[in-house]
Amino acid sequence: MKNPKYTQLKQLFSKYEQGQIDDHEKKLVDDWFQNYEDGPDAEILNDPDTEKRIYQELNLRLTQGISNSRVRELWTSTVWFKAACSIGVLFTIAGIFYRKQGLHVTIKQSYQTIITANAQVKKIKLDDSTEVWLNAATTVRIPLIKQDKKRIVYLDKGEAFFKVKHDTARPFSVVSGNLVTRDIGTSFNIRAYDLTKQYQVSVASGRVDVGIRDQHGNFHLIRSAMERGDVLNYNTATGKPESNKKQAELISTWRTPGSFDLETMTLAQIGDELARHFNVSVKVNHPQFDPTAYTFHLANQNLHQVLQRLTLTTGMSYSLDNNHLIINAPDKRMK
Repeated sequence: MKNPKYTQLKQLFSKYEQGQIDDHEKKLVDDWFQNYEDGPDAEILNDPDTEKRIYQELNLRLTQGISNSRVRELWTSTVWFKAACSIGVLFTIAGIFYRKQGLHVTIKQSYQTIITANAQVKKIKLDDSTEVWLNAATTVRIPLIKQDKKRIVYLDKGEAFFKVKHDTARPFSVVSGNLVTRDIGTSFNIRAYDLTKQYQVSVASGRVDVGIRDQHGNFHLIRSAMERGDVLNYNTATGKPESNKKQAELISTWRTPGSFDLETMTLAQIGDELARHFNVSVKVNHPQFDPTAYTFHLANQNLHQVLQRLTLTTGMSYSLDNNHLIINAPDKRMK
């Protein structure tokens, strides 16, 4: 015998969908949804027969021509969304509705966002066993709804090293703004602290392609088949790419505690790097006085040791008060 509680709820829900419900009955239905939304998963999901009935009724409602506005109400009702998910019919129903009704059902993507602070390096492992190291002040987003034929991670800002799990059938892509780095299974480093100026890709193993998507979504290659030791510096302001080589062993040395690279950086850029790495505020006075680009590999050195080395090499002076660093650039304009 059918449970009278479900019969009554079904009748109320049907009237609710059709707009044939008074304010008192509408409150009953809204309260019923709210109870399940605030509490544990609905008990009806523990009954296989009821699960089957929910599936049949959802199909029936969709194929009999629920209006577009009613579809939105149906999918925003928490208990029905839970029911559909629990029996694996969410995408099936979307497909049925698209085919039968000629309407587009869009399932909004959601993300897991991971952010590292200054002076923090973090390692994460993706569902496919790909390993990702995040440098300081980095933001990545990982889609929660997976796609069958591709793997995507969004590097919105910062620097990350990817050790990609090989999967020929599912290429791996890192998206930063309009720039895309993709491969099948390899390891590479991406630096994108300021996407308005520069995007850098360094390959530690395997091969990668780097390209850009235009306003129409079309993909255009910038560099293809980059191999071990290849480095691409792409000026996002001018669209100009530059290629060079680097020892693979020196790529992403920042993953080792106490180590980081200052590679072809001006004093202004070095100031930004010190701020992220040591979590201090940095001001560089008169950076235009010294346009020189410096390169350092710094390992197991604290801030005072780094500043002493920079002073000897660049001729700069500095003052450090608690967490506030002021760098005075040397005047090299006349030299």
